[in-house]
Amino acid sequence: MRFRYAVALLCLPCVACGLVLSVDQYRDCANASECAPDGATGDAQADAPPDAPLVACKKSADCALATPVCSQGLCASVQTLVRGTVSYQCVILSDQTLWCWGANDHGQLGRGAIGGKEFVPAPVTVLPKGATVVQAGVANGFACALTDDKKVRCWGDGFGGSGTGTATQVGLPADAVEVGVGSAGACARLVDKSVYCWGENGYGSLGCAADAGAVVSTTSSPHLWIDAKADVIQLAVGGYAACALESTGDVLCFGNTAWGNLGDGRSGPDNGCQTSTLSGFASNRVERLETADFATCAKDINAQFYCWGANHSAQNAGLLWPPATAADAGGPSFTVPWHMPLAAGTRSISVGWLHTCALENNGNVSCWGQSGKGETGVNDIGPVAKRSVSGLSDVSEITAHRQFTCARQGNGQVLCWGDNEFAELGSVGPTTTTAPTPVSWP
Repeated sequence: MRFRYAVALLCLPCVACGLVLSVDQYRDCANASECAPDGATGDAQADAPPDAPLVACKKSADCALATPVCSQGLCASVQTLVRGTVSYQCVILSDQTLWCWGANDHGQLGRGAIGGKEFVPAPVTVLPKGATVVQAGVANGFACALTDDKKVRCWGDGFGGSGTGTATQVGLPADAVEVGVGSAGACARLVDKSVYCWGENGYGSLGCAADAGAVVSTTSSPHLWIDAKADVIQLAVGGYAACALESTGDVLCFGNTAWGNLGDGRSGPDNGCQTSTLSGFASNRVERLETADFATCAKDINAQFYCWGANHSAQNAGLLWPPATAADAGGPSFTVPWHMPLAAGTRSISVGWLHTCALENNGNVSCWGQSGKGETGVNDIGPVAKRSVSGLSDVSEITAHRQFTCARQGNGQVLCWGDNEFAELGSVGPTTTTAPTPVSWP
């Protein structure tokens, strides 16, 4: 059986699903019963939070815990945490609005203003009035959203964003069904299953010129990354590499081999654009893929996890190896997928900048790696051995970011811990610089 990548996890073909579907949460599926996150049934009404009637509100304090956010005059639940190795957090609410907080130095929070940081979560306002967000992705200086009209719009300063406090519709040749955002570039999968990319391409992760090794350094307009003939069904965009899954089960990867980011055994200096086709190199099909700046991890159908890329030995972080002690961390990069030594019952993992967190089936969260800002749940320069994060219960989703981590609990609360230099923790105010113990929003 092939080790298949579920590289992007948007399930738009399931038109019967009444769910808000987003990258990194849902696997590709053939019918509505399959179109659900771990532990869900695929039925939107059955999976809705209990006791969550429509309640009018003027502020979030008017709302009950199950639907804790006052959005567009009604109480709404936090449905999805948007992932990315950045210094801000965005969430998609049950009313399909996008809310963000944290660093706003490039206008990436989408509030129509550029500069500073925002402690209080608030909705993105630069999208067209009435547009609903299906999926979103975040990068260091810009963010993008796929809206219900199948258009991709980006905002912020840099590639994809206008830098003027407004959202720009990306000039794609056809409707999009998925968007993937990496450190400095983005890609969209179109209805014909081709993939177009734009942004910074210094490492070749957005594709080479005719696969000849020449790197197109930057491009503000989308260029064809993978032709529709490849029949791409899912994609993932990271920092040093990006991959696309074909319907055949083959995976096309582009990017740099510096830390084994392509997973094909190669490693070495920054040597420009490389390509690889990965198929059949492990026994089990993968249903979920998690990408970050330096590494990629995948979960297979048997709930086993495989990772490859930087460990990160240069900073002795233990990014991919949950060390028993600090001395065990910081080993060499993993150039091919290897089996992560995680306990049975691990539901998902999220790879941050230099730390990683795991969500277990019992709703507990464990983290390991660099923790100079408390991102693993303890203040220590690191590396920190795998440990449980206190102050959490019944967690449904986690996101590991640059130097902070967030979790969504089943009761509707979002809790974050780690760095707060750029207001990443949300609503706790400027006096809190770091918090290894989770703090709640809302």
